[in-house]
Amino acid sequence: MLWDIFKDTIWIEDEFLTSQKDVVAFEALFRQHGHEYGFVSPHSLYPPIRSCTNALCPHIGNEIKLQSVAQCQALLFTIDHGPVPVWVVHFMCNACGTIYHHEYCIQQGTHSYYDDIPDVLQIREHYYAERRLIESWRSNMNLAWVSAFNCANIYLVTHCKALDIPLDWIIGTHLSHRHGYDAIILLSLWEDSVEQEVTLSVPHSGHRKECFTEPMQAWNRHIKLCNKSGRTVSLVVCDGNAMGRPCCCVHNCQIPLRSTKHQFCKQHGNLINVCSIKDCDMAVIPEKHTCNNLSHQEIEQIHVLQGQSHSLPFKTQEQEPTETDDEDIAAEDEEEEYDMTDGVAHLPSINMSLTNKGKNKQGKRLRAQFGHAWTHNEQFLVVPCGMIIARETFYGTEAIASVAEFIKRTYHDCDMPNHVIFDNNCQLAKHVKNDPVWKNVGLSVDVFHFNCKHLETDTFCQQNCNPIAFPELCGEDRKGWWFNTSIAEQTNTWVGGYHSICYEMHAD
Repeated sequence: MLWDIFKDTIWIEDEFLTSQKDVVAFEALFRQHGHEYGFVSPHSLYPPIRSCTNALCPHIGNEIKLQSVAQCQALLFTIDHGPVPVWVVHFMCNACGTIYHHEYCIQQGTHSYYDDIPDVLQIREHYYAERRLIESWRSNMNLAWVSAFNCANIYLVTHCKALDIPLDWIIGTHLSHRHGYDAIILLSLWEDSVEQEVTLSVPHSGHRKECFTEPMQAWNRHIKLCNKSGRTVSLVVCDGNAMGRPCCCVHNCQIPLRSTKHQFCKQHGNLINVCSIKDCDMAVIPEKHTCNNLSHQEIEQIHVLQGQSHSLPFKTQEQEPTETDDEDIAAEDEEEEYDMTDGVAHLPSINMSLTNKGKNKQGKRLRAQFGHAWTHNEQFLVVPCGMIIARETFYGTEAIASVAEFIKRTYHDCDMPNHVIFDNNCQLAKHVKNDPVWKNVGLSVDVFHFNCKHLETDTFCQQNCNPIAFPELCGEDRKGWWFNTSIAEQTNTWVGGYHSICYEMHAD
């Protein structure tokens, strides 16, 4: 009888149900009616696992469903609807204690991420973001030099004007640059692990940003070798970028600062009690950074007045408050010079600073360091395709010996490249001439620098560093060049766009 009644209409699709197949329409309907029935979100994040996958679990292979379930409130940052509240569900195996989350499982204090990257990633505790949103942040940083701080601000301004979040939802719409960095680091490391067919594992305990330090360092050491057929000529270009970062004031100390607000590392922390004037070993007086020498105290007063004068114009302007991280904000502390004339300290004039380093005609020049020091440069090794294969911080200067050791460390467990291009290869070639490691390495100079910045009267340079002397570098019929030896300069132009972003960053 029922068939007789519905046989003509059962195949006709319901207009209401058809309209709800559209995700946007469904979520609009939920926002309209869901809250009044006690439902806060149409979204819930579940683990992709239904039975324990731990190889050591006594239930392995029995397909017994996970029984223990817990859920917590969270916030999901989306592109289409802005921040939305979600429930995050966790499963636990009662037999072995493995906890299964939306994107990883916890076993013996270790996060092991799944083989497949989901469309939603956890970026901090109780905070999640769509994968495509994270990819947009990463593209903005790589292609347009947009800082993580600005990525977060743009999202908040664009998507957080009219939020539909219940008043009793305990997770607020807090999005900072830390969320952006954590998200990009996680996605990049996870993608690399999937490509290498290995499991991304990080410690369960400790600060989130510290959990990824070891995988990041391992990723930086990972080098892929092209195994295509043909003649093999390996070439690398070395160059430095004056992108300094805060470091300990002790010369060439490589121990990271605990905070960018500190002047010395933990090992040299006792030096904070020594006068900030260079070459003065006297103890500081209470609540000061200089000793009881009146000239030194006067220099500190000038330094303080300089800082106050720099900040005065900004105090008169109304500025919208922005979120800051105390550990990431520090004064622009660089080494300062002061002229002492008749016992009075004053800043040297510009002309005098450029023409008379160290001492003026009327008196002596003192140097002071009231804040942390800065590293000298970031040294890069770049292959002609533009891939950066190594980077190292030079703390003191771009010394020839440091460059030589940097290259040797990079290739310590593999063959040296056939050619190393470096602007100062004239001096590098002299430095390594008796080192057997460099025996079969060509040390020529970039074509532009060789033609414009190296003297024709420099016999050693002309005989040993002329790129035309290496046939494998020359193009067909010796016209043009096979390799782009200016790639490091081009890379430095791109890297330089991040100077204002990295200015006060930690070493990691």
